[in-house]
Formats: sequence, structure tokens, C-alpha cells
Amino acid sequence: MLDLFKPVYYSLEKSVAAKSIPAVHEILGRKKLADFNDSTLTGTVDHSKWDGVLKRHVKMDGTVDGITNVSLVDYNGISQDVEFGAYLNILEHTDVTSLAHAEELAFWINAYNALCINLVVQHERIHRDSPLTSINNLSEKGKPVWDKIAGVVGGQEVSLNHVEHERLRKVWDEPAIHGCIVCASASCPNLRDEAFVASQLKEQMRDQMKDWMNNDTKGLKLYQVRGVFGFGGGGNRLQASRIFLWFSEDFGGLEALNKWIPQFVADDGMKQSIIEGSPAVRFFDYSWKINRAR
Repeated sequence: MLDLFKPVYYSLEKSVAAKSIPAVHEILGRKKLADFNDSTLTGTVDHSKWDGVLKRHVKMDGTVDGITNVSLVDYNGISQDVEFGAYLNILEHTDVTSLAHAEELAFWINAYNALCINLVVQHERIHRDSPLTSINNLSEKGKPVWDKIAGVVGGQEVSLNHVEHERLRKVWDEPAIHGCIVCASASCPNLRDEAFVASQLKEQMRDQMKDWMNNDTKGLKLYQVRGVFGFGGGGNRLQASRIFLWFSEDFGGLEALNKWIPQFVADDGMKQSIIEGSPAVRFFDYSWKINRAR
């Protein structure tokens, strides 16, 4: 597709996505991690079993569908790991009403990632000879995978959409959440190989964003285009994850990306070009191929 026509296409795609993504940017009272002193960043939920599962079964720096530096997940290994089942039991029996501040946010990020893996694992325990190639294969007519029951948290059956929209986005004004929750796909931000914990949450979330934004095959890339037929339109383009298109309001709108993103960019020249040049934003194609370790 010619670069000239991409903004029109993106506008249409965004309109379609908005039908299934609740708007949250106008909700009053959403919390920020910065609102809490470090002394409040404590936790009572034990995420050590989940931490162990991730350390044993997540391997960094794989390649999937042309996307490099992907964290790969050994779903078969997790399926056989008794600590994974034990952690799901912890999620099921946690009193979520008692969670406060950073512990609440860390809990629901971990829950999302564990429940997403649980969907894959549960399917493959039944269909041993048909490993998933995409999490979207779990969708059914009239019910996308995001709306299927993914597990039990705090005694309540929940879907991935419930966790993402009701427990995370509607409660927290923290755009970096999108760099921490992972939907088992190559183009997602990388699954962290450790559990999120309240005492380290600010640093962990920032580290996730840095890892994502410095991956030029799925996170962020700066490139140049030529004008079309001598009528202009050339210059720098900032190619970003499609998550920034679908959830643009969470980041302050597309026009704000050039201001929000640079804080996570490691290359000083690229950072300066984004800040000073305000390049037009384009988006990577999104690969839904599963992030499976082979």
C-alpha cells in the first residue's frame, strides 16, 4: 500500500477496533503508580510459583514470523509444571478486594499473562496432536478468544477482556500496561521471564517498554520515504506497534505518540529525530503467530 493512503486505512481500522475496545480515557479517578510512595509498594500475594514457571519456561531472543528477539514460551513444559497449576489456584483463591496500590496492578498483570497461557495449555491438553498456531484459533463463532472464560480469579470466572479492560485499563491510567500484558503472539510485547511484583513494579514496567520500543521488528522503527510523483509527502516515518493504533487514546492520542514514546528509546539520534521531527506514524503488520518455543 502506498504510504500516502495508509492514514485513511488506519482510520478505518481504528473505527472497527473501537467497537470492541472500551474507551477509558475519560474515566475519572483512574490511578497512577506515581500517586503512591515507594513505602506503599508492598505485596501480600506470593507470586514466587509464577516467577519460577516463567524462569523455567520462557526463553529470550527467538524469531517468529520474521520478528526477532521474541521471548518464546514452552507451553508443553508449562502444561506439565505442577507449579503452574498451584499458581492458578492462588489466583482463584486470592481476595482481590484486599489488594491495594501497586500490588493490585502487579496482580492483574500477572493474572492476565497466566490466564492467557492457561487458554493455550488447556486447549493443547485436549488436542495433543493439534498444537495452536495462533491464539485466534481458539475463537468461536460469535465469541472471540478474548471473551472466553480463561480461568478463575478471586472466585470469579474471568475472560482476558475482563482482566484487560475492567481490572487494568478502567482502573489504571498507566499506558505501559500495554507493554506488560502478552497475548501469546509474536507481535505482542515480550513475556517477561519473571513475575511482576509490587516492590519492583515501576522499574519492571519501564524495562518492558524499553525492551518493546527498542525492537525494530515489532516495537518501533524510524525510516524514510520518498515523495509521491513529485508532490511531496516524503520524509521520516515512525513505524510503531499496531497496539498504539488500536489503543491510541490510552497514550493520549496518535498525535501524542511522538512525545510519549521517546522516553523509552535507547538510540539518542533516533530519540532526537522523533522529538524534533515529529514524524508521521505508521504501524507494523501484526503477527498473531504463537510465541512458541520449538
